[in-house]
Amino acid sequence: MSNKTEAQIDQADLVLYFASPEDANAADFPPVPPGRVAKRVATSSDVQSQLALRRVRSAIVAGDRRRLTARLIIDVERHMSSAGAVWGLWCRPHAWPTLEAPGDGASVARPDVVIDIPQRIAWSRDRGWTALGDVRRALGQPTGVCALIAHGDGSHLDLGDAILCGLTDDGETVGGSPLDGGCTRSYCKKQAGHAGYLLHADDLDAKLLVILSCNSMSLASELYPSSLSLALSVANAKATPVIGTVSQLPFSGEAAVDMVQSIRTAVNVGSSIATLNSRWKSAGIPCAYVLLGDPLASFTWPQEKARGRAEAPGGERHDAAVADGRSAWRLRNTVDSVTRAADKCGFAAPEPDGAPAAKRSSAGSCPGNARQPGVADARSFRHR
Repeated sequence: MSNKTEAQIDQADLVLYFASPEDANAADFPPVPPGRVAKRVATSSDVQSQLALRRVRSAIVAGDRRRLTARLIIDVERHMSSAGAVWGLWCRPHAWPTLEAPGDGASVARPDVVIDIPQRIAWSRDRGWTALGDVRRALGQPTGVCALIAHGDGSHLDLGDAILCGLTDDGETVGGSPLDGGCTRSYCKKQAGHAGYLLHADDLDAKLLVILSCNSMSLASELYPSSLSLALSVANAKATPVIGTVSQLPFSGEAAVDMVQSIRTAVNVGSSIATLNSRWKSAGIPCAYVLLGDPLASFTWPQEKARGRAEAPGGERHDAAVADGRSAWRLRNTVDSVTRAADKCGFAAPEPDGAPAAKRSSAGSCPGNARQPGVADARSFRHR
């Protein structure tokens, strides 16, 4: 084998494809993005094995959304972190995410925005913090990176003046069958008891959306047995990359601004998430943030100089272990309830990764109308 070929294998960009039961015996993969090596996997242990075969720069973990459970995501994050690889999820193998991002042209001029619904304030780079006006206008204007803090309510976001519905298709289904009284393009079951306006993902105009709400990266319908999904609805609407959570975290406007700035200065969005997650691991959170999109997409401002690979932060800027220990406690205390909910709904967990299922972490639960945990406490989570 030539040195050139060895170098290419040593710096691999992978697509790890979790096939659905219907195509498990298919001979071919769906077409993958140029430059990526496609491998079929069945369990998180298979992911670990693929990462051990070569030095991996990045990976897109793709497949049927029913396979992408919170438990699987947490396992994959552990393996990717150990391998030093950046990664993202994707559920639409026939419409892959692209590397297009605000890197040149008109997109560079798009402003970034942080919208804090509970506090009714908004931040932009040029104006700082101001009172939040019409939330529909704020979300509908062309933006670069948009971070949205809001209460989650069953794959919906309560935006105060509006409801953002997680509809992923023309109508809500359960088990493939239309749900009587479920959400449609013209009707939303959450809006029915809400005085606000109805918004769908295609009403938003951001190049990258960060949803700061509990379990916003719910793809496999573990907590809510429905086809609704906030993150997937955004990705389906405009192939927009989405950053979300698979646990309970404290959110604050200051932390959201810091996150936006981290995305804008990192070499790619995957490395930014890897750095954020490494901070949260010291607080007992195995996987804080997850990307639905291509981890190599870059949102770096042209004038910024960024490092080429995700590195452990070594404790700079935020000390998550002290300020956010309460969030780790909440996460550990919701493992059993989420697991029971998934089992009750008949969702099979992926093959264990060498540990008893009862001791493995899963996502935190964010009840429908309960107060979002950590919003008030997160005021101590300041940018240093």
